Amino acid sequence: MEWLIWLAVVITAVLIALVESLRFAPSSLSQAEVERRASRGDSNAQHELAKRSLLPLYYGLQRIKVTLLVLVLVGLVASIYQLWTALLISFGLLILVGVAVAMNWLGWLTRWLQLIIEPYLWKLVKTGAPVFKLLAPRGNAVGAPVFASKEELKQMIEHDTGVLSAAEKLRLSAAMHFDSKTVRQAMVPASKITTVGQSETVGPLLLDKLHKAGHNIVVVIGRSLDSVKGLLYMSDLVPLDPEIQTVKDVTRPKVYWVSADAPLNEVLAASLKTGRQLFLVAEAGKTVGLITLLDTLEIMLGSRPSKDAEVSASPDDL
Repeated sequence: MEWLIWLAVVITAVLIALVESLRFAPSSLSQAEVERRASRGDSNAQHELAKRSLLPLYYGLQRIKVTLLVLVLVGLVASIYQLWTALLISFGLLILVGVAVAMNWLGWLTRWLQLIIEPYLWKLVKTGAPVFKLLAPRGNAVGAPVFASKEELKQMIEHDTGVLSAAEKLRLSAAMHFDSKTVRQAMVPASKITTVGQSETVGPLLLDKLHKAGHNIVVVIGRSLDSVKGLLYMSDLVPLDPEIQTVKDVTRPKVYWVSADAPLNEVLAASLKTGRQLFLVAEAGKTVGLITLLDTLEIMLGSRPSKDAEVSASPDDL
């Protein structure tokens, strides 16, 4: 007779392990993504949405099942030994059950079992909802944010393998850090700015120099870069007017400035406000660099906009 009781004890322990091993967890998709797919008629997403609403009730059912099975286990062992001895033996068996669940010893069996019982399980959960709700966990974690910090989101983007392209990853990563960038980090330093003196004679030598520089706009200076007189647009030199003798004759005196330590998004705001695409950078009353709208977009997008995306503009728009 005693061996029959021990057989029942073993079966009960296995059942506890099976119940604890069953995992009807939600998919890795966020709640918003599941809802979006379900609204488009995705049957799998609709099933997932219904499943998520029932999961807290399932956890309540699971607590009831485990509690009852533990009581049965203790009762069976107590029918053979004294109460304290039975409690110690049951405690040891439950530890062994916990190890079996943690090591996934019954993984193959639970996967097979889940496929069979899942359709009936959700019907049972719906039927016993009033009771299971009493033991359901408080605060449903389903649909909670899938990231908790910008660094975690960046890591998710970097490790994605099926949703984003390499270019999209680069753009998203750049956009996430755009607000922390300053003008200093994107500007062309003063040492690399192409300049021309306002008293220089407009002629073949100057035109050749400017064409080799490859810039549409050149900074016009007096004695040094700290004495900026304006901007020279290459378009103002073509066709060449016989009345133009020096750079000063075609210099546009209006220049816009930004601070070197200003947030980079101020360049975007300044460009929208003024309609200009080039700004000189100042620090402590000195010219320390130059920044263009294109430089700013390169930081924001993670790459330089393609030439195909450029839109031509008249000099007055620059």
